[in-house]
Amino acid sequence: MNRKIISCILFFMTFTMMLFIVFTKIIGYIENKNSETVARWEAEIDFPIEDTHIELSQKSKSNIYEYENTVNGITDKIENIFTTEFKYRYFFVILKNQFLKLLGQDMTVALANGQDDQDLVVHYQNSEDSLSMPMHDVNIDRKVEAVIEFGKGIEEKGINFLFFEVPDKCSGEGMYLDYSQEKNVQFHEAMEEAELRVLTVKDYFNKPSESYFYKTDHHWLPETGIWADKILCNYMNSEFGYSVNTEIYECGKYRTEVFNEPFLGSLGKKVTHVYTNADEFKIIYPQYQTDLTVFVSNQNKIFSGSIEETLFDYSALESKGLYENNFYAFYGYGDNAWINIHNNMLHDGSRVLLLKQSYANCMYPFLGFSFEDMDVIDLRHFNGSLEKFILDRKPQTVIICYGIDSFSEKGNENSLFDFR
Repeated sequence: MNRKIISCILFFMTFTMMLFIVFTKIIGYIENKNSETVARWEAEIDFPIEDTHIELSQKSKSNIYEYENTVNGITDKIENIFTTEFKYRYFFVILKNQFLKLLGQDMTVALANGQDDQDLVVHYQNSEDSLSMPMHDVNIDRKVEAVIEFGKGIEEKGINFLFFEVPDKCSGEGMYLDYSQEKNVQFHEAMEEAELRVLTVKDYFNKPSESYFYKTDHHWLPETGIWADKILCNYMNSEFGYSVNTEIYECGKYRTEVFNEPFLGSLGKKVTHVYTNADEFKIIYPQYQTDLTVFVSNQNKIFSGSIEETLFDYSALESKGLYENNFYAFYGYGDNAWINIHNNMLHDGSRVLLLKQSYANCMYPFLGFSFEDMDVIDLRHFNGSLEKFILDRKPQTVIICYGIDSFSEKGNENSLFDFR
């Protein structure tokens, strides 16, 4: 009888893993064919890059992006069935990992053999595992050209332009080739030739790069975001003539509270708690007085009060379960099309536009207090005309806050470089 039960359990586990592997292979095949098609189209279409043709260039690019978004939309819907509608997906993933661990596979081997996790890299630091993702060998020429066209156009309008390069977590060590350094050199050489400013946060690292990030997520820690704010404001003071009080970004100006629920980041959810331990999640409160008026587009609401009253989303801390929680959205309400931050305590006329991806989510709640007015736009969600927005808002400085890994992202991430 016991043999029959054990045989049934082993058969069930094997069948489950086979279904999971088949599903991931189908998704991988669709995504690979999509990438091959987009690469072929990009190679065949010659985009003009002269300033006078910027509108045509961007519209030509959008044809490729529309195709890619359509195909990725199909795969996203398929994956959505298995991630959100199929509520017990993680049960099977955890079961698979427990089975692999029972067979003696450590996390490195499991990642190497796992279809869904084949791009993850494990870093070993102080006896703790830190997960990251390498950058693939993709063609970034068109996106670099788009940044240069946009930056030159901004400066021709008499507006300061800065590319604030946030770091990628992958150090290039591990099982998989990481092309981030190669692409980084390409990007910097092109920007230097175009005489456009780039400020690289990684140049200021004074300890192992993984120390600045969550162990189980590709995003950096909130204290890293505040530390980066100081670097940015010091640069703006020296290069653009601002007079930001950067002392407010010293660690002594903040109170830290450790949230009592464990935080498993997006990379940790791939390997599950079977192979990694959850992070702790910190809430950082300013100990200096703040008074803001903030519009948040995805809330369609105006908030008034301190930083914690206007730019902290406490609903994100409501526990939904280790694999459903997204505590990172606590800072700045996650990804938004547009956020406007008005500092009621400052009257110097300073106005800044920050174009960002998710790395900046834990930066701008504190950065916004350094200027009288700051607009924060995520082009992945912003449906308006950025050119018109800039003409209407008249910022003194435009900052792109991306990482080099942003140049390799797929799907609607391409809209990060659609500056029309």
